[in-house]
Amino acid sequence: MCSARPATSRVRQRHDGIAFQPLDVTDLASIQSAIANTGPIDILVNSAGIMHVGKLHETSPEDYDRIQQVN
Repeated sequence: MCSARPATSRVRQRHDGIAFQPLDVTDLASIQSAIANTGPIDILVNSAGIMHVGKLHETSPEDYDRIQQVN
């Protein structure tokens, strides 16, 4: 488990929970590890997103796929 940012830590303490940050949402092993280490999840806030700055026709297929995987 990674250390959380201060705001995340405050929410975690207030609600007696755990926080993961960062967690690679495109990596199945990373997700499975997080679930295995926490047990059942009652509330999940997934706040992941990336973008590519540039014209669509200049975006590589790899960049486009990565954006779709994360978002």
